[in-house]
Amino acid sequence: MKYPLLFAAISLSLVACSEKQPEKAATPVATAVPSFVKAATVRPAAIQSTLSLPGACALDSVNDQFVKDAAISDKARIKLVGWAGNVPAGTSPQQIFVELDGPSKVYFKAAHGQKRPDVATVFKKPGLADAGWTAYADLSELAAGAYKVRIIQVEGQSGLVCDSNKSIVIK
Repeated sequence: MKYPLLFAAISLSLVACSEKQPEKAATPVATAVPSFVKAATVRPAAIQSTLSLPGACALDSVNDQFVKDAAISDKARIKLVGWAGNVPAGTSPQQIFVELDGPSKVYFKAAHGQKRPDVATVFKKPGLADAGWTAYADLSELAAGAYKVRIIQVEGQSGLVCDSNKSIVIK
């Protein structure tokens, strides 16, 4: 070898270039505060007709509590979480509305498309993997009483109504 120092310098340069650079610390992501939407007494225009579809939904929790019938004292901040899907077709809905039926009937929209691989696994329908939903509602104008919770899935011009078999008691 004629130039051992040149060979050593090139080798060291290549080794230094190939070392992994330290990763930058991840910047914390601000958690968005949810908007609690006022419930509407008028049926949304997106729900043009409805068919009953039993067993195609669930209300899993109310204000992060897993109970069959939830008692609510702070009516202005209600969080509902569940899933809904067209189980026979194996599809997740385009839109989801929650209907509360009691002393009055009200509707509010839910954010849909949340991951629920458990639902897809139970029904053996991969299309239900995004069947989860969350709704944030302001029910401060509702009268006290018991309200049945129904989930309405909108697909095209029709809605599929599913009774969650749960209720909310507003104090």
